[in-house]
Amino acid sequence: MNATPPSKSARVLEVSLWALLALTTLGEGGAEATSMLAWHGVLLLLLLFALAAPSSIGGGRLARAPAAAIGLFVALVWVGALFAPYKFAAWLSLLELLAFCAVLRLSAGLRPGALSRAGVPLLVLAALQSLWVVAQSIFGETPRPAGTFLNTNHLSAWLGAILFLVLGSRLERPRAERGGVWWLALAAPVALAIVLSGSRGWLLGLAAGGVYLVLAGRRSARLAALLRRGFGGRATITAAVAVVIVAAIVVPRLIEVDPYRYHRTKIWRASMQTVLRSPWLGSGPKQFGVEAKGLQFPDGELPLRYDRFFSATHSDALRVPCELGWPGALAALLVVGVALRSLRRSAAEEPPPGSRGAIAALLALAAQGLVENLSQRPAVYILAAFLAGIVLARAPLKRVGWGPGLRLSLALLLALVYVVGDVAPYAAWRAAQGLPRPGLDQSQAARLARALRFNPLHPDLHVRRAETLSSDAASWGVDAYAAARRSAERAVSLSPRDPANHRALARVEAQACRTLFLDVASRERAFEAYERARRLAPTDPTIDLELAAFLIDTGDAVRARRAAERALATEPEAALPRLVLADALIESLGELAHDRSRSLLDDAERKAHEWSEWSHENSYAGRMLTLDSQQLGRIRAKLPPVTVTARGD
Repeated sequence: MNATPPSKSARVLEVSLWALLALTTLGEGGAEATSMLAWHGVLLLLLLFALAAPSSIGGGRLARAPAAAIGLFVALVWVGALFAPYKFAAWLSLLELLAFCAVLRLSAGLRPGALSRAGVPLLVLAALQSLWVVAQSIFGETPRPAGTFLNTNHLSAWLGAILFLVLGSRLERPRAERGGVWWLALAAPVALAIVLSGSRGWLLGLAAGGVYLVLAGRRSARLAALLRRGFGGRATITAAVAVVIVAAIVVPRLIEVDPYRYHRTKIWRASMQTVLRSPWLGSGPKQFGVEAKGLQFPDGELPLRYDRFFSATHSDALRVPCELGWPGALAALLVVGVALRSLRRSAAEEPPPGSRGAIAALLALAAQGLVENLSQRPAVYILAAFLAGIVLARAPLKRVGWGPGLRLSLALLLALVYVVGDVAPYAAWRAAQGLPRPGLDQSQAARLARALRFNPLHPDLHVRRAETLSSDAASWGVDAYAAARRSAERAVSLSPRDPANHRALARVEAQACRTLFLDVASRERAFEAYERARRLAPTDPTIDLELAAFLIDTGDAVRARRAAERALATEPEAALPRLVLADALIESLGELAHDRSRSLLDDAERKAHEWSEWSHENSYAGRMLTLDSQQLGRIRAKLPPVTVTARGD
């Protein structure tokens, strides 16, 4: 009996999914705001098309066990989002998860042979991306170009997964059907781009995917015979090429001087503190970046101890328990275990064409995900969803048709989610893009107000409004203070674990204390807000320095001295804490501190000169290692001139 020919809608859906995979590679691998709005919009159109033409996804459904395990994981993410302190970030995490599940479902419904058909367009796409990487390497100034991706490790993961997909698919075919060497011409620039990326994490993916293909080949008579024949000499050549690629990546990275080579292991150790603090819920979905501000550790390199920051776990295996707690981690393990069991069962039957290459690609991504946050890059996790959906697909036992009313309701819900969850935040981002801080003119203030109307859940927009109100000397007064305070308090309520929001509130209170109230009550409100910020970011000395300067101005030099001493203890080689501490000592101890203050000022000038080149490393280093000549002169003016007594014979 002849197979039923595929419907036109099924072919349209399949080609559209290829286009979606291509679109996610643009704009930082799909993570940039405009890029995300675009590919989310295309995904919405695909979902609406699938609802309007159910036959387009009639090829299959996800196997029941993996679908149930994924459903449990999604439910735990929703629970984590409900309890998350930073709701907007949690919402963004839910959008990512919903997009992954949507592609998973759409790809599961593709007609048979989808993996084999996808190999050619994906390899062409990877080759184009790789040629751009080569051009960047030749004509650009970046030693490790990332193409249209922001991160070279994420680029190499995406390229490597496509190579495994194509290689595995070709090895499954009979020798007469493999065609010429055109695919080698496309794969060559892809391999070169991976070498140029210099990703050591990709080597884990190479090992995992390669070992799987070899083991799968031992169970395949065709592939085993191919390996025994040496692929007509090509197996030896392929192995030699793999060795050259590995050496080209590893040797330069080992030769280069890298004081932070093992920095990642310290990040993993610090990240686990999140799980220890909150084993049931973790930090919350997409909340780790805020939580990490309180987990920084000394980098062990002079001159500064805390000038190298981290905001991610650098391991998806750690990201899950850190953001979802142990229940989320167990649910993720259940998904992996059930998926592997389902794949093992399907291997005993007739696996879909190209499944070995797809499984090798997924294993490569999973292995590299042990040392990278690949889940941060849409191009990578959407590709993984596309491959996983096909290899986990099963023919439905019973077709259940959705009525027109249900399909229309779901379509309206999806459109509403896109407008509220994507379009409105994007409009807010566009309105606020490029606005200076803190001062805004009338037109810029109108843009900020428009951004707040589009997205009232983003705390930074409220912080910007508080900064604008506090910095406008012409309108500053009790009413402006009240409005600025409300905005800062709103930012704190939207993300209470972020020290930046508490600091913004402290600045509002400090400005009011200095210029409006000049009383103890307002000084204490500012002090408490600074203290909350410091407790959330105990390794950030700039908070203590800002607090110390405020306390000096408002007549509390004793507590100012303590804050400056904490800042100096945090960064012993920094110049700025010495300057502030000298000022606090003069104000608190008077003549008794003149000698020590003078010594601190001399040390500050010496440190600033000694580390002048290092001050350009980043904004934090520039602030801590650079002195303001006017501030230095003002503090020196408080000290009496040094008298030199001449001694006669």
